[in-house]
Amino acid sequence: MLLLAEHFVRQIKARTGRNDLAMSPESIEILLQADWPGNVRQLQNTLERASILSQGGLIEAKHVITGGASADSFCMDSESRQERDSRLSSFDQMVTIHLKKALTLTGGKIYGKGGAAEILGMKPTTLQSKLKKYGIQ
Repeated sequence: MLLLAEHFVRQIKARTGRNDLAMSPESIEILLQADWPGNVRQLQNTLERASILSQGGLIEAKHVITGGASADSFCMDSESRQERDSRLSSFDQMVTIHLKKALTLTGGKIYGKGGAAEILGMKPTTLQSKLKKYGIQ
């Protein structure tokens, strides 16, 4: 599993040009302890989200827990549903900020060379659906 995680981080670095991206020992430990029921895509998506949240370049434990699909297994039993929901809404806020920043950097251009979709490493149609989902534009 660790080899896969490192592979996905290398892919993200190559696609985004974020050569400073790395996993902290704590985030690696959480990934190793998490229940990944044979779902490689789940791990990949968790690392994609963590890379967005880790603006300083270091993927920390909080980025993996917040972004991970299996984050509930790391939440304390006494934690209320409302606290978990507020943590999840902060992820939505971070995605919104990230998408807006990409649009600002490209002058609102989505398609083509130098467009926001290219910068974010996604298809333009996927970006458009995300923009619609988060009410951007």
